[in-house]
Amino acid sequence: MKRRKYKYLLLGVDWVVVNVAFIAAMLVHYGLPLTAGGFARLSASSVFLLFVVYSPVVMFILQSNQLYRLNVHLEIGGQLRRIVMCLIYASVGLAIAMFAAGEYWMADRGRFIVLLFLGFSIPLLSVERILVMRPLFSLLVKFRISRRKVLVIGACGDGTKVLKVFGTNNAIGLSLVGFLDDQHKVGTDLFPGEGRVLGRIEDVERVVEETGADEILLCMEDLEETKYLNILDLCARTSARIMVGSEQFSVITKHVYTENYGGLPVFGVMNSTPYFGAPILKRVGDGVVSFLAIGLLSPLLALIALAVKLDSPGPVLFRQTRIGKNGKPFTFLKFRSMYLGSDNDPNREEKLAAFIKQEKSEGDGTTKIVDEKKVTRFGRFIRRTSLDELPQLFNVLKGEMSLVGPRPCLPYEWESYDDWHKRRLTVTPGCTGVWQVFGRSKVGFRDTVIIDLFYMHNMSFRLDLWLVLKTIPVMLFSTGGK
Repeated sequence: MKRRKYKYLLLGVDWVVVNVAFIAAMLVHYGLPLTAGGFARLSASSVFLLFVVYSPVVMFILQSNQLYRLNVHLEIGGQLRRIVMCLIYASVGLAIAMFAAGEYWMADRGRFIVLLFLGFSIPLLSVERILVMRPLFSLLVKFRISRRKVLVIGACGDGTKVLKVFGTNNAIGLSLVGFLDDQHKVGTDLFPGEGRVLGRIEDVERVVEETGADEILLCMEDLEETKYLNILDLCARTSARIMVGSEQFSVITKHVYTENYGGLPVFGVMNSTPYFGAPILKRVGDGVVSFLAIGLLSPLLALIALAVKLDSPGPVLFRQTRIGKNGKPFTFLKFRSMYLGSDNDPNREEKLAAFIKQEKSEGDGTTKIVDEKKVTRFGRFIRRTSLDELPQLFNVLKGEMSLVGPRPCLPYEWESYDDWHKRRLTVTPGCTGVWQVFGRSKVGFRDTVIIDLFYMHNMSFRLDLWLVLKTIPVMLFSTGGK
């Protein structure tokens, strides 16, 4: 997949600026001169070496707060606000890292290195971003040095709305190479001087190779989900980056931060083949983290187990058959939050099956069909905070689940799924995911599936880490739980 080169440039310059800010903080703190001797003493400092290791974390914080999105980079106020917040987060993390390492934290004035770093990094990074890199990018676009060739699939509806950003002076550097469409004859000049139909949708591989397109922008509307996913599969065979701009997937653009092409919200879909060993590394990471988490949380697990036992008669754990990867059943673990026997509810099964078939969209307010009368007093609390999900760490340890992924479903839900719904479980189900962080009880079933498919097409270590970190405040503030 073709990567956007400006991101690497920004990332490299940001890393240099952040390290310069820390070097300046240390020089001021220790009163070292701007000489070779001063830098020699500085480079030998264990505090400096600690920051060299920590600086990639700062870059991750900037990335997680969308500072490498082009439309954010071209803003001024929004970008400055994000820079300040990111550097505050980074400084808090640095303080924790220094305290954990025991490096000069308790020494006289040692803790002020962090404050000095914050004082230097905010103005330096702001000047670099706003006064240097932003005008530089505009010049690169103006002289066509940083142009991205875009092939649009769909010559109607939203496919025409983005035409206004394909001019010679567009701010984000897009250049239209043409359209692919099954409704118009190949060669049709749809918009004089703007672009013509270069082929049918099935020709996407050939057209991308011939035109050298950097991006494919899907702008098709009112298309059956299975057909849309098949088109995505076709696009994934190319080297071009895939962007989707369609009202059919508005749940993603509303809940996950996206880019904007001429007023059209778009989101990216990763089409690169996972690097060698990625599934193995994900499994190893799941095993290590779940093992450590079980050890660290064992006192909390014991307290919850005791509270469940005292709250109502019955076992502490609720065991249930769920459907995992590729339709394989496994025993799913949770802390019991309902009265004994409440899981036998034929009426709920009928309601859920009907709910799936209706494919309700966002705004219906519930994807969990729960009889609140069957939930125990303590059960309401652990359901709201998702603490009832903690025993799933044992499912992760056994390899039946992953830390991040689509939620496993019940057997009767699986039987009610359409074929395109079942795609969500072609990967290992997870304890948390995009739906748990941004949707939970707020989105309907169809949108839940779309969110899961979005995750599947964008799986990466960075996304998994970001979702795990985002899950913590969702649990603490009981967002969307039932």
